[in-house]
Amino acid sequence: MPGEGNPLPEATPKVPREERVKAGQARKPEGAAAAKSFRPGEGDPKPADVAKVPADQRRAERLVKRDEVGTANKAGQIPNYGDNYPKK
Repeated sequence: MPGEGNPLPEATPKVPREERVKAGQARKPEGAAAAKSFRPGEGDPKPADVAKVPADQRRAERLVKRDEVGTANKAGQIPNYGDNYPKK
C-alpha cells in the first residue's frame, strides 16, 4: 500500500574507486594513531601487577582452611540445608 513504511532514500552519485582509495589513505595514519593511543575512558589497558604467592604457601593456607571447615562441620556449626534440615 502506498504511504506505508520507510521511503527509499534519494539515489546519490557513485564515488569513483580512486577517490575512495585516496580518502582512505588520507584517514589511515590518523586512525592508526588513534587505535594505538590510550584513552582514559577505556579503562587501564595494563592491570597492576599482583604479587605472586608461592604454590607451597597457597597449598598450606588451603589445608588450614579445609581443616577449620571440617572441624566446624563435625561440631555441627555448619547447617545442612538438605532434605534432613529440621524445619521450625
